[in-house]
Amino acid sequence: MKSLTSFVLVAWLCVWAACSQTSPEPERPSTTPTDSSDAKYASLKKDYRPLTVDDSTRKKRMAELAVNFVRTKDSFDKTTTYREKTFSEYTDGNGTTIVADLVTSDSSTSPDPSLYLGLRYVGKEWIFFKSCIIMVGDRQVYASSDFGKQEVSNGHVVESMLLGGADALAVADIIAKAGSEPVKVRLRGEYVEDFTLRPAHQKAIAKTLELWRLMGGSWEDFWTVSTGDH
Repeated sequence: MKSLTSFVLVAWLCVWAACSQTSPEPERPSTTPTDSSDAKYASLKKDYRPLTVDDSTRKKRMAELAVNFVRTKDSFDKTTTYREKTFSEYTDGNGTTIVADLVTSDSSTSPDPSLYLGLRYVGKEWIFFKSCIIMVGDRQVYASSDFGKQEVSNGHVVESMLLGGADALAVADIIAKAGSEPVKVRLRGEYVEDFTLRPAHQKAIAKTLELWRLMGGSWEDFWTVSTGDH
């Protein structure tokens, strides 16, 4: 089993903080889900087993994707964050949307990439959201997190919720598989905000998920050997 070290967790937090124009981001969510029997993860266990593809094909596709990403290196923590060029580097620069980040570490104890999604609300009034529903056709994925922040930036209310681990994968998966279908998002808190994910951001998330796979990301990253449940 592969598990992320606190080293990588802190590093990604620092990158998120650097992308904000105001206060720093909170601690990151865990990348390990708590219930291996959860039905919503069943298809992910099947679809995201370690990728089997010859090395030359893998490297060729990685090179094709890499030109679409901005890489930000942290020389202190020895991590690299990949963000698709469609996304702005600033917290409020993307508007209300979902932003994907891929983080890798030079640490030999944590060689595999980590996938994170940031759900963002930018508006005039607070909604205090803590959960979301992603809907494509009649398919829905629910996710929640206590990791996020609220701020005022450039005269706008900005709220963020961070997803890691299997929840990030579940949300990225339904978005990547949507194809030409619209991806509808509901942010839920004291108030509700509905929006349709922009096609450009939908494609950017799909590219990030594909790169995560090609770099070695799999369902096994989320479980310890002791669970025996891959």
